[in-house]
Amino acid sequence: MSGGPIREMEYSRLAVRGADYLVGTCGTGTAVLLLHGFPQTHDCRRHVVPALSKRHRVVVTDLRG
Repeated sequence: MSGGPIREMEYSRLAVRGADYLVGTCGTGTAVLLLHGFPQTHDCRRHVVPALSKRHRVVVTDLRG
């Protein structure tokens, strides 16, 4: 995580077919999945997470590159 954890997020690790992913979630309601591009991490979404989490369940992950 380049800028450290996003304060609002609860983090966990998810193993899928031998790969390990960092997943963060927060908020309630309809889920919104935020994906990043290369070479960013989920941290690039830190400024939109607080606003989105007021109405949605926000899910972020660090994708493999």
